[in-house]
Amino acid sequence: MISRVPVLRFVKRSWSFLGPRRCILRPALNNNVCLVSNASITTTGVLAMSLKIKGGTDYMTVTNKGRSSLRTHTCGELRACHEGQQVILRGYLQYQRMGKFAIIRDAFGKTQVIIREEDTNLQKEIINTNFESYVEVTGTVHLRPVDQINKNMSSGEVEVLAATYQVINQARSDLPFLIRDHNKPKEPLRLKFRYLDLRHNELQANLRLKSQVAKKMRDFLQDKEGFIEITTPTLSINTPGGAQEFVVPSRHPGKFYSLVQSPQTYKQLAVIGGFDRYFQFAVCYRDEGAKPDRQPEFMQLDIEMSDVTIGDVKHLIEDLVIYAWPSHLPTISPPFPSITYSEAVTLYGTDKPDTRFDWKLQDVTHLLKNCGASVLENAVLMSGNSAHSFVIPQGQDYISKKVVSAWEDLAQKEHSQAGLSVFKVDSNLMLKGPNAKKIFPDQQTQLSRTLETQVGDIMVLAAGRTDNVVCNMYLSPILYFVKMCF
Repeated sequence: MISRVPVLRFVKRSWSFLGPRRCILRPALNNNVCLVSNASITTTGVLAMSLKIKGGTDYMTVTNKGRSSLRTHTCGELRACHEGQQVILRGYLQYQRMGKFAIIRDAFGKTQVIIREEDTNLQKEIINTNFESYVEVTGTVHLRPVDQINKNMSSGEVEVLAATYQVINQARSDLPFLIRDHNKPKEPLRLKFRYLDLRHNELQANLRLKSQVAKKMRDFLQDKEGFIEITTPTLSINTPGGAQEFVVPSRHPGKFYSLVQSPQTYKQLAVIGGFDRYFQFAVCYRDEGAKPDRQPEFMQLDIEMSDVTIGDVKHLIEDLVIYAWPSHLPTISPPFPSITYSEAVTLYGTDKPDTRFDWKLQDVTHLLKNCGASVLENAVLMSGNSAHSFVIPQGQDYISKKVVSAWEDLAQKEHSQAGLSVFKVDSNLMLKGPNAKKIFPDQQTQLSRTLETQVGDIMVLAAGRTDNVVCNMYLSPILYFVKMCF
C-alpha cells in the first residue's frame, strides 16, 4: 500500500479557558510547532531551544532570553520558583476578557495575567487596548490553583497579578487578521501582511529551527572538518549558460551587473588562492519563470573541497546531515541509500525521485510481446521499445474517468512517442479498460501476479521508445500527480 515518511507536520490545538477569570496565553513558540509525535529535541546555540511533546501536547521554550533592561523575565520563563517575585513583562496582547484577565505573549512564550476586581482603571485600560498591541505589565507572580494548572504552557503553573499596565505601541483596531491557531486567513492575505503572519507559532518555530540547523552545520564544517566560511560577491558579470540572469544597472553607461546564479567562479578562485576547504550559505538568483519547483531567489549550503574523491564528498555530506539533524525527527544513520542515474530513471521515471513513496515502475515488456492486443504488441516489438507499469493501490475509490482523461492529455503532451493505457482490476483480478478485452486472460493473470495487484487497484501502463528512457519519463508526470493526491 501507500508508504509515507512524515518529515515535518504541524500539531494544531486551539486555546481554551481554565476556570473563572483565567485564560490561556498562546506563545509565539507554543502551538503549530513543526514536530513529529512522541519525540523530543534539545539543541544548543545562542538561543537554545527545546521542543517537547508530552501526552499529545507540544510547547517550545527558548532557554536563553538575551539581555534586556526593560523586562525582568520573558513571557515563557516564569515558573513556580518565581512565586512572590515582582516582574516586568513585555509582549503582545493576545487576548483579554472583560478587562479582568489577559494573555500576553512574546517570542519566548506566553503568560496569563489577572487583574483585581477593585482595580477598575486598569481594567478599562486593558479593555481599550486593541489585540496585538505591544504592552508592558508589572506585577507579582502567583501560583495557580492545582486544578487550574495548564500543562500545555511552559508558564502554566503560575499567573501574574497585575499592578501596572502600559501600552507601548497601540495596534490598529482593523487588523487584517488576528494571530489565532484556528480559522486562519487564506494564504494570499497572510503573504500580503507577512510581517503580521510571522507572529504565528509555526513560522516562528520554522525560522528558529532553520537558524539552529545552520549553526550546527557551521560548527561541524569549521570545528570538525577544517572549513573556512567565505562570503563571495553577489554582484558579478554575466556568465553564459544555465538559467536567465537578473540584470542590475550601474552608474557607468552601457555597463551592468548580473546577480550570481551560484558562487561557482568565486569559490573556485578561493580554492586556487589556497583555501582548500570552503563553504558558505550562498544566496543564488535565477530568472527561471514561474515553474512550481523553482524560485527566483534561494539559499544553498555551498561547499568546495580539494584533494578529495567522490566518496569523500558523500561521507562528508552524510556526517554533516547527521550532525545537524533535529533529534525530534526519526533517527538517521549512514550510509545513506544511493542509486545511480540509470537506476533512478528505470525505477522511478525521473532523476529526482521522491523515495518516500515505494511505487516503482516495473518492466513488463516480456508480458506484452504476445498478449493478443495488437496495439500493445506493436508498441513493444519495435526495436528499441519497451513497456513499463505501476499500480495505484485502491485507485478506483478516488480516481474518476475525468482524472484518467487528464492523465492521458498530460502524457500525450509530455511524451507523444509512447502510448498510455489505464486499467481497472476487477474482483477476479482481471483487467478492465481500453484494449483489456483484447489481452489474453493468461497474460492478464501474469500481469496481475507480476505487479501484485489487488481488487480495486488501478494499473497504469506505458509503451514506447526507450533509447532516451521515453517510456519511463512518460510515466513520471502521472506518477508524481498520483503521489500528490495523498
